Amino acid sequence: MDSSIIYRILLIFLFLISPAHTIEFQGKFLQGHYILGKTNPKATIFVGKKEVKVSKDGDFVFGIDRDQKYDLTFTEIVEGRKITITKKVLKRKYNIQRIDGLAESKVTPPESVYKRIKKENNAIGEARAINSNLQFFKEKFIMPVEGIISGVYGSQRILNGKPRWPHYGIDIAAKQGTIIKSSASGVITMGLPRRNVCSKSGGLKPYAVFQNRQHHICKAAAVSSPRSSIGACRHQHSMLARRLG
Repeated sequence: MDSSIIYRILLIFLFLISPAHTIEFQGKFLQGHYILGKTNPKATIFVGKKEVKVSKDGDFVFGIDRDQKYDLTFTEIVEGRKITITKKVLKRKYNIQRIDGLAESKVTPPESVYKRIKKENNAIGEARAINSNLQFFKEKFIMPVEGIISGVYGSQRILNGKPRWPHYGIDIAAKQGTIIKSSASGVITMGLPRRNVCSKSGGLKPYAVFQNRQHHICKAAAVSSPRSSIGACRHQHSMLARRLG
């Protein structure tokens, strides 16, 4: 048999036995973006070196870091066969505000504030560490309230040359008494008794934190409602709380 024919047959055979490229993505590969993925339900998926959960329907989700410097590598393993995919991550332009000449008291918070921030960050870390099987992430997020956008994701201030912590959400200014809807379905996983953080029983200005899939957290700040208790499930469009002012 002609060697060229044997070569072609071999190529066809290798193509037929090779695993199909089954990963699909929804979303922009841009710093700070949220990506939905679809794969073989039997697959194991790694984003970089971190394994992410795959639902019984083959869905998974992950977020791109605000300051992601490198392209993302995905590894799909199905029945021992491995496929590696690399996606280029585009750089995003953020709103950076530089303010100089401020008094030091306006730049560096007192020690008591640092202790409070550390305590709250630890609580948020514990809430984010819950690796649930919830699949509400497949819903599209909605705006929880209509109002003036007073703060945007990724923005940052540099005070007297010192970079402050970036903003990781969207701030919406609304009138007192405005009903705040759940932007996505989820379960409330954290509450702290502070001026703008909610406890299980409510508070002056609670801060509701809930989970809609694995480590992905949604928040609603400066609200008051006994509905925002830890462990409570909120469906999208349902009332999460009411703005106090």
